[in-house]
Amino acid sequence: IVDRIFDYFSNQFYENHKDSNLYKSSEALHILSYAWLMIHTSFHNNNVLKKPKIEDFYCMLEKQNDGDNFDQNLLINIFNSIKHSKIPFEDSKQMDSIAYWRLQLQKQK
Repeated sequence: IVDRIFDYFSNQFYENHKDSNLYKSSEALHILSYAWLMIHTSFHNNNVLKKPKIEDFYCMLEKQNDGDNFDQNLLINIFNSIKHSKIPFEDSKQMDSIAYWRLQLQKQK
């Protein structure tokens, strides 16, 4: 399902930003979206002990903009934004959340 969301997002985003020279194709945006998710998970998952460095992000995306590199300033801005801003997800430990009750029901099975 994540792949389909990223596919739709990257196609729509590319269609609306074709004039930009930052993204060479919707496929390049799709790859950038996955890299964003991977770096976000690495930064904000407590089980990941070794947090990524900007060099890791560069390496992950090297030549992924249809054979070219993404703009370095773009990657720096994305990386720093991810590093300093966690996307909130529903907390499965809060008793008033749907995720909490779904987890409780699964534990009873």
